[in-house]
Amino acid sequence: MAAELIAVFDGAAKAVVGNRLLMTNIKAVINFIVFSFIPLV
Repeated sequence: MAAELIAVFDGAAKAVVGNRLLMTNIKAVINFIVFSFIPLV
């Protein structure tokens, strides 16, 4: 039982970390696009 809980917690922790990295990448891409198009406007 304890091993199962640890596995679930580990999976949840990895999902949260992955989500944070994904959000950071999306923000970086949006910033890049915005700053790329500002000079054209």
